[in-house]
Amino acid sequence: MSWIGLGQGEQMSGANIFMIYADAAGTNVTLSPRLGTGNQQPNSDTTAEVTLLDGSGISNNMMVANVRCKVHEVFCVVQMLTLTRFKLR
Repeated sequence: MSWIGLGQGEQMSGANIFMIYADAAGTNVTLSPRLGTGNQQPNSDTTAEVTLLDGSGISNNMMVANVRCKVHEVFCVVQMLTLTRFKLR
């Protein structure tokens, strides 16, 4: 299974980054909010208030994450989707 990330900001440092990947069963997505710190792997953002909304999950080899978030006093709604290259097991 693959993963997808979406960044929001003017540069890597300080960017809000949303990572999604398949859960262990391969039937739902896991959301991991990150905070960009420069040209390196972003750290987990424990201050982000994020919720996976209805319609999120994996179906027909497509990962979908409908996300409602409040990150550093900014509200946003994000929809992320990706077709996977691999068949679900």
